[in-house]
Amino acid sequence: MRNQFCKPFMYMLSGSLLLLAVSACREAPPPPPKPIRAIKTITVAEQASGKIREFSGVVEAADSSSISFEVSGNVQEVRVDVGDRITKGQVLATLDPEPYQLTLAEIKAELLKARDNVTKTKAEYERQKRIFEQGAGAERYVEVSEFNYLASKSGVKFQIARQDNAKRDLDRTVLRAPFDGAIANRYIDPFNEVARGQKCFDTFEFTGMEVAISIPEDAIDEIHMDQKGEIQFSVFADRTYHGRVTEISKVAGTANAFPIKLTIEDPDQRIRPGITARVTLLLTGDDEKAAYLVPLSAIAQRG
Repeated sequence: MRNQFCKPFMYMLSGSLLLLAVSACREAPPPPPKPIRAIKTITVAEQASGKIREFSGVVEAADSSSISFEVSGNVQEVRVDVGDRITKGQVLATLDPEPYQLTLAEIKAELLKARDNVTKTKAEYERQKRIFEQGAGAERYVEVSEFNYLASKSGVKFQIARQDNAKRDLDRTVLRAPFDGAIANRYIDPFNEVARGQKCFDTFEFTGMEVAISIPEDAIDEIHMDQKGEIQFSVFADRTYHGRVTEISKVAGTANAFPIKLTIEDPDQRIRPGITARVTLLLTGDDEKAAYLVPLSAIAQRG
């Protein structure tokens, strides 16, 4: 009877020990790794001193030009409008060419007459010279005929020069783009009379963009060429651009402020002339102590 009760007990004890041994052989699972927190780093390399000032400005094209006809006339056709992109040599507008075509035709007729006159005066000069050599004529007749012959040759050269000018004026009735760029402003319409040199278009190139700002007279001495600055635009505030001072006026303008320009060093196609901008500059003074310029977000209050 005792053995009957002991055997099941022994079996249970053996199973428990076996289960305990198997559990002891298994290693506990490692704890999950801690997530790595992203840290934004900025290299502080340049010393800076002074005070940070913000100025408002307007974007301008680094290379711009006003285009006009070199001859006067009636506008026949305008092929571009504000905002259109243009390529070098593209026809922008034309004048009525008929008056210049008529002038050219008249000069060509005068040139034919001048050349015919050369033939006649040359023949007369050779005749008078031959008669004089035969002893039957006077020397003064030879001199007069020679003068007329030389004058007729000069007349031909004069008419050729007039013809070249007339051809050039006719060609100038077509206004072409001087470079690749875009139309900023348009000042003419078809059937309007324009004078020589009258502004027809404002154009600009996409080679570079600048921001024009004004610096108060009490701060202009703290601005220097190649000074760096940050540029922001309210129309697309998702990016901060970098600029460099490339022009400092020596003469004060409106409200005794000095115009300066910063070239945008990393422009994109979104930046166009006329867009307003905010420029942040670090004004440097002789009495300022040197320090390192770091973002405000990198500074934490000590608890």
